[in-house]
Amino acid sequence: MGNQTYTAEVLVVGGGTGGTAAAIQAARRGAKTILVSEFPWLGGMLTCAGVSAPDGNELAAFQTGLWGAFLRELRQRQPTGLDNSWVSFFSYDPRVGAKIFADWVQELPNLQWISGRVPLEVLQRFSIE
Repeated sequence: MGNQTYTAEVLVVGGGTGGTAAAIQAARRGAKTILVSEFPWLGGMLTCAGVSAPDGNELAAFQTGLWGAFLRELRQRQPTGLDNSWVSFFSYDPRVGAKIFADWVQELPNLQWISGRVPLEVLQRFSIE
Protein backbone atom coordinates (compact mmCIF):
# COMPACT_ATOMS: atom_id res chain seq x y z
CA MET A 1 0.00 0.00 0.00
CA GLY A 2 1.52 3.31 -1.04
CA ASN A 3 1.82 6.43 1.03
CA GLN A 4 -0.94 9.00 0.64
CA THR A 5 -1.02 12.68 1.52
CA TYR A 6 -4.06 14.22 3.20
CA THR A 7 -4.83 17.82 4.09
CA ALA A 8 -6.86 19.00 7.08
CA GLU A 9 -7.17 21.84 9.56
CA VAL A 10 -7.21 19.40 12.48
CA LEU A 11 -5.47 16.04 12.67
CA VAL A 12 -6.34 13.66 15.50
CA VAL A 13 -4.16 10.58 15.85
CA GLY A 14 -5.78 7.84 17.89
CA GLY A 15 -9.36 6.62 17.98
CA GLY A 16 -9.59 6.19 21.74
CA THR A 17 -12.27 7.93 23.75
CA GLY A 18 -10.43 11.27 23.89
CA GLY A 19 -9.30 11.23 20.27
CA THR A 20 -12.73 10.32 18.98
CA ALA A 21 -14.38 13.04 21.08
CA ALA A 22 -11.82 15.62 19.95
CA ALA A 23 -12.31 14.77 16.27
CA ILE A 24 -16.10 14.86 16.52
CA GLN A 25 -16.12 18.18 18.35
CA ALA A 26 -13.57 19.78 15.99
CA ALA A 27 -15.66 18.74 12.99
CA ARG A 28 -18.87 19.92 14.65
CA ARG A 29 -17.21 23.32 15.10
CA GLY A 30 -16.58 23.42 11.34
CA ALA A 31 -12.94 22.37 11.03
CA LYS A 32 -11.91 20.03 8.23
CA THR A 33 -10.77 17.14 10.41
CA ILE A 34 -8.97 13.84 9.91
CA LEU A 35 -9.12 11.09 12.53
CA VAL A 36 -6.50 8.37 12.12
CA SER A 37 -6.90 5.20 14.15
CA GLU A 38 -4.75 2.13 14.10
CA PHE A 39 -7.73 -0.11 14.86
CA PRO A 40 -11.19 -0.44 13.25
CA TRP A 41 -13.16 0.42 16.42
CA LEU A 42 -13.54 3.89 17.89
CA GLY A 43 -13.99 4.66 21.56
CA GLY A 44 -11.00 3.06 23.26
CA MET A 45 -11.70 1.95 26.80
CA LEU A 46 -15.45 2.50 26.38
CA THR A 47 -15.71 0.10 23.44
CA CYS A 48 -12.83 -1.96 22.07
CA ALA A 49 -11.23 -2.50 25.49
CA GLY A 50 -14.55 -3.82 26.76
CA VAL A 51 -14.76 -1.51 29.78
CA SER A 52 -18.45 -0.99 29.22
CA ALA A 53 -19.40 -0.55 32.88
CA PRO A 54 -18.07 2.97 33.55
CA ASP A 55 -18.88 5.25 36.45
CA GLY A 56 -20.81 8.43 35.98
CA ASN A 57 -24.36 7.46 35.02
CA GLU A 58 -25.59 8.28 38.53
CA LEU A 59 -24.21 11.83 38.34
CA ALA A 60 -26.84 13.79 36.44
CA ALA A 61 -24.64 16.92 36.47
CA PHE A 62 -22.08 15.12 34.29
CA GLN A 63 -24.59 13.90 31.71
CA THR A 64 -24.00 16.83 29.39
CA GLY A 65 -21.99 17.41 26.23
CA LEU A 66 -20.71 14.46 24.27
CA TRP A 67 -20.87 12.13 27.29
CA GLY A 68 -24.53 12.97 27.85
CA ALA A 69 -25.31 12.44 24.16
CA PHE A 70 -23.48 9.09 24.30
CA LEU A 71 -25.57 8.00 27.31
CA ARG A 72 -28.81 9.02 25.59
CA GLU A 73 -27.84 7.07 22.45
CA LEU A 74 -26.97 4.03 24.58
CA ARG A 75 -30.39 4.15 26.23
CA GLN A 76 -32.04 4.16 22.80
CA ARG A 77 -29.87 1.49 21.16
CA GLN A 78 -29.26 -1.03 23.98
CA PRO A 79 -32.20 -3.44 23.61
CA THR A 80 -31.78 -4.98 27.08
CA GLY A 81 -31.46 -1.65 28.89
CA LEU A 82 -28.48 -0.38 30.84
CA ASP A 83 -29.10 -2.05 34.25
CA ASN A 84 -27.10 -5.21 33.59
CA SER A 85 -24.17 -4.85 35.95
CA TRP A 86 -23.37 -5.16 39.61
CA VAL A 87 -20.03 -3.30 39.30
CA SER A 88 -21.45 -0.05 37.96
CA PHE A 89 -24.73 1.81 37.75
CA PHE A 90 -24.94 0.82 34.11
CA SER A 91 -23.35 -1.34 31.45
CA TYR A 92 -23.79 -1.94 27.75
CA ASP A 93 -22.60 -4.04 24.84
CA PRO A 94 -19.29 -2.45 23.71
CA ARG A 95 -20.29 -3.04 20.07
CA VAL A 96 -23.24 -0.68 20.59
CA GLY A 97 -20.89 2.02 21.90
CA ALA A 98 -18.51 1.57 18.99
CA LYS A 99 -21.39 1.82 16.54
CA ILE A 100 -22.53 5.10 18.11
CA PHE A 101 -19.07 6.64 17.69
CA ALA A 102 -18.75 5.33 14.11
CA ASP A 103 -22.18 6.69 13.20
CA TRP A 104 -21.36 10.12 14.63
CA VAL A 105 -18.10 10.24 12.69
CA GLN A 106 -19.74 9.15 9.44
CA GLU A 107 -22.50 11.76 9.82
CA LEU A 108 -19.98 14.61 9.62
CA PRO A 109 -19.02 15.43 6.01
CA ASN A 110 -15.93 17.38 7.12
CA LEU A 111 -14.57 14.52 9.24
CA GLN A 112 -12.57 11.81 7.49
CA TRP A 113 -11.85 8.66 9.47
CA ILE A 114 -8.85 6.62 8.33
CA SER A 115 -8.74 3.29 10.18
CA GLY A 116 -6.11 0.60 10.18
CA ARG A 117 -3.32 3.10 9.50
CA VAL A 118 -0.80 5.22 11.37
CA PRO A 119 0.67 8.48 10.11
CA LEU A 120 4.27 8.34 8.97
CA GLU A 121 4.83 12.08 8.85
CA VAL A 122 2.91 15.23 9.71
CA LEU A 123 3.71 18.50 7.97
CA GLN A 124 2.40 21.84 9.10
CA ARG A 125 1.94 24.69 6.69
CA PHE A 126 1.02 28.19 7.74
CA SER A 127 1.12 31.67 6.35
CA ILE A 128 1.74 35.00 7.98
CA GLU A 129 -0.41 37.84 6.77
